Amino acid sequence: MSTRFRTYPRPSRPDRRSLTTRDRAILRILNRSKAATCRQLSELTRAHLRKIQQRTLVLWQAGYVERMALAPPSSGRSPNAYRLSASARRRLGYHDRRVAGINELQHRLDTAEAVCALARPCGPDRYPLQAWLTESMAAGLLGPAPLPDSILVLQLATGSGVICIETDEATQHLPVMSQKLLAYRRALAERAGWHVLFVVPSLARLRWLRRRANTIPQLRGWTTGWLVDLAVLRRLGQMAPVQPIAGDMPVTALSVILSDPRRRECGTPVGSPEWLELLASGGGEELGGALE
Repeated sequence: MSTRFRTYPRPSRPDRRSLTTRDRAILRILNRSKAATCRQLSELTRAHLRKIQQRTLVLWQAGYVERMALAPPSSGRSPNAYRLSASARRRLGYHDRRVAGINELQHRLDTAEAVCALARPCGPDRYPLQAWLTESMAAGLLGPAPLPDSILVLQLATGSGVICIETDEATQHLPVMSQKLLAYRRALAERAGWHVLFVVPSLARLRWLRRRANTIPQLRGWTTGWLVDLAVLRRLGQMAPVQPIAGDMPVTALSVILSDPRRRECGTPVGSPEWLELLASGGGEELGGALE
C-alpha cells in the first residue's frame, strides 16, 4: 500500500468548462466527504464502476484529484482512494482546507461506506436517502456537541427517520465514548424520529461498547441509540440488524426503526439526476422540513 496520496506527474490543466456534470459531481462529493473510492463514487452517483474509473483517471491526469493505493482485497487489483488536490480546491473556490490525511483516511472511507449502504435502493424505495449532511454541514445542528460524522435523512415506504452516523474505529476509550453517548442522549431527547447509529468495525467492539453503555445509569431506557457492525451494514443496507446501545430491547432491522409517519422528502434525493445536477452547479440542498 502506498503511504501517501500522489498527484499525476504532468497534469494537463484542462479548461474547467470541459468537465461533465458527473465530473463536477464527483469533485463535489470528494470535497464533502474528503475521500472516497471509485466503488463508493459509483454507488453514490448510480454510475457503472468502469465509467467512474475512467472519469477519475481523467480527473487525476488533469490534476484535480490525488490518489493513494489501498490494501488489496482478497483478489484483484488494489483499489485507490481519491481526494481533491490542493490546486483543485483553489481553482474550484473551495475554502475548506481540511483533507483526508493518512491518519484519518480509514475513518473517512468507513463513513462514506455507511452512507453508500443506506443510499442503496431497497424494494420500492428507489432513492431512500433524501439528504446527506457531512460533518461540516452538520456542525451546530445538535448544538455545540455532539458532532456527527454525517446526518442522513431517509424516507422509506414504511416511514422516515433521521440518522446521525458515528463511525467508530475502536480507538477511543471508555471516558471519551461515555461523554459522546451522553451527549447524544441529551441532544436527541426531544427530536422525534431522530436516532444515532454507531457504526463499529467488529462484533467484538459492538459487544464491548454495549457492555460498557449498560453500566451508565443515565443511558437506561434510551430508545434512539443503536449499534451496527460496518460489514453487516455494507451487506444488508437498510435491512441490517441493529442493536440498542443500552437496555434490553430486541435486535431489529434498521428499516423498522425508520417508522416516523411524517414525510421527509427532498427534491434532490442522493443519487438522483437532480442531486447530481445540484452538486455540479455548486448548489445546496433544499431540506425544508426534512430535519424536523
